[in-house]
Amino acid sequence: MTATLDARMEVMDCIKRNCEDEYYPDPEKVAHITGLPLGIVFDLLIELKNQGCLGKR
Repeated sequence: MTATLDARMEVMDCIKRNCEDEYYPDPEKVAHITGLPLGIVFDLLIELKNQGCLGKR
């Protein structure tokens, strides 16, 4: 379980580093960067948006 959470946090950190200036990044771009399916990318982007981690211009 810990490995799964660590991987999830690592992917979320990657998204934050690459897309932090965008209010809601293009999911296809994020899927390409992370190598994850779009369904998982949508979930992660929604979670990051709700945490206030995206769109910090």
